[in-house]
Amino acid sequence: MLSDLVTVGDILEARKEESQISLYDLLGIKKQAQSDEVKIAYRNIVPAIHPDLHPGNQYLESLTKLVNTAYVTLSNSTQREAYNVRMDF
Repeated sequence: MLSDLVTVGDILEARKEESQISLYDLLGIKKQAQSDEVKIAYRNIVPAIHPDLHPGNQYLESLTKLVNTAYVTLSNSTQREAYNVRMDF
C-alpha cells in the first residue's frame, strides 16, 4: 500500500507538467482508496512539505494547502462523492 504512494518529488513534477491534477493524484492514491489509505497518504506527504520546515517557500505553502484540501475532501464521504461527480469520475 505505501509503495503505491507518490513521492513529494512526483507531486512537484506533476504540478509542473499539468495545470491541474486530481485530488487523488495529489495524494498519490487510487479513486477506490479507503479512508485509512487517504489518511496514510496525507500523513506521509505533509511532513515533507510543511511550511514550518521550509520557511519562506511559498510554493510548498501552496502545495500544503492543496494537500490539506485533498485530505479534507477525500476523507469525507459526502464531499468525496460531490467531488467525484463534479470531476466526472
